[in-house]
Amino acid sequence: AKSQRCKALVDTIDDKKLKVEDIGVQRYESMTGWLPFWDSGVPIGAKPAANEEEQLQAEVKKVQATLDSWFPSNKKVGEKESKISERAFEDAKDKLEGAVHQLRLEGYREFLYFVFNFVAFYGYLMAPLAFYYEDEEKQPFHVQSLKLFYDNECADWAGNFAGDVM
Repeated sequence: AKSQRCKALVDTIDDKKLKVEDIGVQRYESMTGWLPFWDSGVPIGAKPAANEEEQLQAEVKKVQATLDSWFPSNKKVGEKESKISERAFEDAKDKLEGAVHQLRLEGYREFLYFVFNFVAFYGYLMAPLAFYYEDEEKQPFHVQSLKLFYDNECADWAGNFAGDVM
């Protein structure tokens, strides 16, 4: 989904339909690779910065300058400003196009994590089933089917093994 949204944003830039109202924090981050000073990492024992307000003002000015290069105000729209805007959008588009493939692979990786975690959960579920339904003759059918019709000892061992492998 992220790669599709990124591709749609590239298409919007190509069609020259992107408006300043469409730019949010996440979209700005993906278009510029922006990493604000408060996200850049701080050591555990660090003290608060004395000039944090100045850093914030500098960050705001940098973001405003980027937005001004993309969307020059109506007062100063000339050939030079339109070329700067086109170049800035081309740079943003190049970053987004490079991110499409990476985002798609990250989506596949997240799906693989989901599958592995599901198998591990299902495997570890066998231990409580084998413990609480100790008498295999009196187990309900749904418990037997959850254990894949193994006896308690095999289901517990195989489930623990699957959970540990995942």
